[in-house]
Amino acid sequence: MEMLLLPGMGLPRGEFTFFMRPDQSMQVIALADLGRINAEILMAPDRYSGKVIELAGASVTGKDLQDAFTKAAGRPIIYKRFSDELLAANPFLRRLAELQDSGLLAGAADLTGLAREFGRLASLEEWLGAPEKRYSTRRSIMTGPRWHCVSAVRRRCAPCDNVLLSTT
Repeated sequence: MEMLLLPGMGLPRGEFTFFMRPDQSMQVIALADLGRINAEILMAPDRYSGKVIELAGASVTGKDLQDAFTKAAGRPIIYKRFSDELLAANPFLRRLAELQDSGLLAGAADLTGLAREFGRLASLEEWLGAPEKRYSTRRSIMTGPRWHCVSAVRRRCAPCDNVLLSTT
């Protein structure tokens, strides 16, 4: 769900643009749920070894996004699909829209089964209203993104020699 608050989606202007049509659904998951589920899977390798599990926490439409953002912002937020002109000019977004239109990006996770297996998963409304999201959601919707200078530092993990990235 965190990808929904990326800069450039139009929230400060009272709209939210994305690559699905207003009536199309797409499954999303909160980063906290994703981390919790992945930790459970990693802690029980015998139980999950060899299994493929499609993860999602909620299924939303463009209309659902419009309603949830409107409620979170306390003012109207209109959902729009990226314009045909933008999709024609941007091969990456065009491909995402094509995959969404074909159903490949819509998601097919068993939301009920996932909740039974891993516990309650956040809905879009719960995620937007969570205490750790309230400030960032309001700021993104009301005032737009704030860019900060972040420098990446490359280090190597001593035990395994993997490259680690951290920000300062």
